[in-house]
Parts: sequence; structure tokens; C-alpha cells
Amino acid sequence: MRFLFLMDPAEKMLPDKDTTFAFMRGAQARGHECLHAVPIDVHNLGRDVFATVRPIRVSDATPHVTLGAPEIVEIAKLDAVFIRKDPPFDSPYSHLTQQLDLIKERTLCINDPRGLRDAKRELFTFHFVEFMPRTLIAADPARILGVRSQGPPQGRCSSPIDGGRAAPAVGHTCYRKDRKPPARLGQYS
Repeated sequence: MRFLFLMDPAEKMLPDKDTTFAFMRGAQARGHECLHAVPIDVHNLGRDVFATVRPIRVSDATPHVTLGAPEIVEIAKLDAVFIRKDPPFDSPYSHLTQQLDLIKERTLCINDPRGLRDAKRELFTFHFVEFMPRTLIAADPARILGVRSQGPPQGRCSSPIDGGRAAPAVGHTCYRKDRKPPARLGQYS
């Protein structure tokens, strides 16, 4: 079988920590061919989606990653596509998932492109509020600081959603005992 791993640059994988590395190692051990591409290497012509890929071999010994010569493949002719891109889930990432929507009926996409778009990790959790701490998503700095002022400081955390690019004050604020709020929101106080 031929598997495409759409991900960040392969050289950044940590062999002892990266799940994608383990997926590749397992696929190789079973005789499958692994291919690597970064999202910018994907393009479509009509409904046909292509990628400039490189065969990839992973090893527990150095060098941990070996990439072969580039080739252009039609993604729908592969057996599976593993979408392994790390955050941020920005506009180019959204475009990638829309391109992969064009072929998901013809080849297995792990994870489903639409699910990746629709289940935005910060916002999708609100479907399960009974299992999570009190959480606020807001763009208004005053509202974020108002919630941050409630409860003990050691029980709060704040982090930007969308990598903090949408607006500096867009925040995901929650109450947790094990995290302290980052200083970056202090500029609004």
C-alpha cells in the first residue's frame, strides 16, 4: 500500500515523541510505502488533486529521516492520506482540507477533511461543557480580563486561538489548578 503523510517538514519530527513517526515506522515494518508532502505541495486541477511527494524512510537510528527524490502523484490513486499537519489551523490549512474534500470519496483520508475544519479544537469542546472547566472564548480584552480576575490566579490559563493572529486579545480562558495565566494578556490591564 502507498500512504501519503501530509504534514510539517519531516526533519522536524522527534522519533521518540512524534506519533506520525510511529505511524510511518509501523507502516514500513508491514511493507507499505510512505510518502511525505507539506501542505503547500498540494494542488488541484479541477477535481483531481495532486501532490509533489518524496518517499520517506524513518529509523530509530540516525539519520532518523531519509527523503527520496520528488515526484508528482495523484492523491486519489494512493491508498490513504494521513493529515498530520500541526497547528496553526489557518486559511492555507482550511484550503488544504477543501482540496482533500474533492478526493475523500476516492481514497481514505485520515482524518476526514471536513471534520478537521468543523471540529475546531477550541470551539468544538463546547459540545461537551459538562466535562470541561468553565471556559470563555472572546475577542474583547475587557471581557477576557474580567473573567481572568475571577478565582485564584493559580487556577486560570489564557491562550490565543488561531495562533493569536486573528486579534491579540482573542483568548481561550479557563480555570485549571495546574496552569498559570501567561503574561502576554497583561498588556491589556
